[in-house]
Amino acid sequence: MLQTGMLQTGQVLQDRYQIQQMLGKKPGRQTFQALDRQTQQPVILKLLIFGGDIEWDHFKLFEREGQVLQSLEHPAIPKYLDTFELDLPQCRGFVLVQSYIDAPSLQAHLQMGRTFSPQELKQLAESLLQILIYLHQRHPAIVHRDLKPSNILLSCERSGHWVGQVYLIDFGSVQSAAATREGTFTVVGTYGYTAPEQFGGRAVPASDLYSLGATLIYLATGRHPAELPLQAGRIQFEAVAQLSSAFCQWLVRMVEPSLDRRFDSAQAALTALRACKLDAPVGLHHQLDNSRISLSISPDQLQVVVPPKHNFFTAMRYLSGTTALRMLKTLPIVLLVSLLLQLPILGWFLLFGYRHQLLTALSRIWQEYRFPELRQLRLYIDQYEISLIHELLGVRVEFLGSAPRRELVRLERIQSHTVQAKKATGEPFISAIEPAVVLRTRHKTFELKGLTEREADWLAETLSEWLGLSLQQ
Repeated sequence: MLQTGMLQTGQVLQDRYQIQQMLGKKPGRQTFQALDRQTQQPVILKLLIFGGDIEWDHFKLFEREGQVLQSLEHPAIPKYLDTFELDLPQCRGFVLVQSYIDAPSLQAHLQMGRTFSPQELKQLAESLLQILIYLHQRHPAIVHRDLKPSNILLSCERSGHWVGQVYLIDFGSVQSAAATREGTFTVVGTYGYTAPEQFGGRAVPASDLYSLGATLIYLATGRHPAELPLQAGRIQFEAVAQLSSAFCQWLVRMVEPSLDRRFDSAQAALTALRACKLDAPVGLHHQLDNSRISLSISPDQLQVVVPPKHNFFTAMRYLSGTTALRMLKTLPIVLLVSLLLQLPILGWFLLFGYRHQLLTALSRIWQEYRFPELRQLRLYIDQYEISLIHELLGVRVEFLGSAPRRELVRLERIQSHTVQAKKATGEPFISAIEPAVVLRTRHKTFELKGLTEREADWLAETLSEWLGLSLQQ
């Protein structure tokens, strides 16, 4: 028999499990493949060895892994089979027995030279997110804490565009969210894949999303996440990943250092992933032919500039032809307000009594002089914020504010149509609605107008892909 650490190949434990080969070794722990002689099925033996290397935290994690596996029933997770105490002259400890999965790890696939297409990466991500949804929806939520290529198995059977069957293994670092809240935690994980909050002992479901994002970045770039540059704590992978802008943006949210900016659940990440388009690599976005609109796009930011309908010369003609008419329409209101302000008591009394009418009139003056036909719209979106600015002849005249990008909830494409309504007098009128693209956050609405139907379709589809947000009609 060959020596395998403290045990030997061919050695039988519990009169049942015959050791075949060692699969892994860590301080105080060893993993073996064995044959269950009762069922004639291969199994995995995970051994916790008593000795100088073992610490109390190791025992807690080992015990927790067995308890967690006993509570789980999922086709992509190893099954708990047995536990027993080992008491041999050369080795003492505990053994956890679990089902064997005949599939190499993603790490092994990479070492064999396999590469993954964007479609395969998306399939892998969807499969793993579904496993995480199962774990995170347990009560309390189960956080894996060490998701990485060596802990993800992928079967070699492939057919058509199917990437293969995906499995998640090694629950030796698993933690319940409740234990973290109670303050009983052990810092575990693998550098490059571990979410920043885990180094402070905090593990939440979104921590697994970070690890999954880092794993996908490794598969997409062929470079370990720790080897890629960081900016503001975030992995900079876009320049070496041949992925669409939408897929890159999705990955950016997965590996956000800040929990507030990361997806808050595996379900939210899966929903956003399914809206991603994979057929447009970063840098291949072109301007729309024969369009006035300027689009600047990169993985980290997007800017849309909708120029005014009139250029400088036509704007001058437009202003000269409309300003006089607008002044005549609003002149009576301006004169009335000026006159009332000259009267000491009666004027203030009338102003107070007719304040609603006067406010409406002043609003009308503002609307008349806003000159929407001459305004340029500038929409700017980066990793964190959305903002929209109105400019008149190059001067910023209105800033609609900004909103956190994480609060974005809806993207709409408004088709041109007419609306029939009634004035306050009961007189009917028809209002024409122009084509537009609308971004809605929880508290603000950003609207791009002045578009043709073709431009609105193009912008709506581009924003949908880049934001990873489904388009609403």
